[in-house]
Amino acid sequence: MEKLFISPSKYVQGEHVLQQSAEYLKELGTKVQLLTDSFVWDMLGNDYVKYLKEARIGCCLGGVFRRGIFRGDTRAVTEAGGSTD
Repeated sequence: MEKLFISPSKYVQGEHVLQQSAEYLKELGTKVQLLTDSFVWDMLGNDYVKYLKEARIGCCLGGVFRRGIFRGDTRAVTEAGGSTD
């Protein structure tokens, strides 16, 4: 079975990079789907969603943020995250 992974050709890392990420994300589009575990979500999830909204980057559906916990199964991500339209 063939496996394929495609990602943007840019990787950014550094202190406070999430609060500077809008400029990079806007190069890719206007909506994002966040994948995280509960530990990271509890640490910064709500603050990051607020930042994205202020930067006019969509990540909400009907006022309810959808988040998925990735355990290696892409079907679970699709089912948990759904569409952001």
